[in-house]
Amino acid sequence: HTAVQMLVTTWAGTVLYLIQATIVSRGASGTEQRLAIFANIDVWTNVVSFAVQLLATGPILMRWGAGVPLRIAAGLLAVSLLLLARWPSINMLKAVQALRRASHYTLERPALNLLFTVVSTEDKYKAKNFTDTVVYRAGDAGAAQLMGAIGFATLATPVTCMLTLPLAVGGLALAGTLSRRHQMQEREPQSPLESAGG
Repeated sequence: HTAVQMLVTTWAGTVLYLIQATIVSRGASGTEQRLAIFANIDVWTNVVSFAVQLLATGPILMRWGAGVPLRIAAGLLAVSLLLLARWPSINMLKAVQALRRASHYTLERPALNLLFTVVSTEDKYKAKNFTDTVVYRAGDAGAAQLMGAIGFATLATPVTCMLTLPLAVGGLALAGTLSRRHQMQEREPQSPLESAGG
């Protein structure tokens, strides 16, 4: 389930990145303006990430575990797609990308790492190596290849956003499943060897 959740959210995030490139290329008048837009997104991503890490990441993980941060990240991804479908402008892009990327760095990634705390050390590193490399790259490359195959550049931004929305909704649904499984595994007694390894 963890691999599937990462796959669908990575896929949707990659499509959002491609949408970003389209909106910027259409709305910016030259290379300098494009660079300024990307730099502005990076600045706001860092500002929001710093604030969330400082004030919210720890308390949310300790209070609600992995489920709530995963739901927040997937929910923000879905909302980002809906907002860009309605208002595909550079200003809206800046806002949703900063929120989406900050939630990925400060909530989604820590929550996914938390899911591995209930398995043995050997299983954790085998699974993490697989999800962090094969699954993540497959989602990234797969989205780019598919969007190229179906003629992404010819699609209107609202159409692309709405076609991608089910992936974000799927990530939101999977977040609940992952949270419940994690809580069940936390309550299960571990063997002395697993406890020592974890």
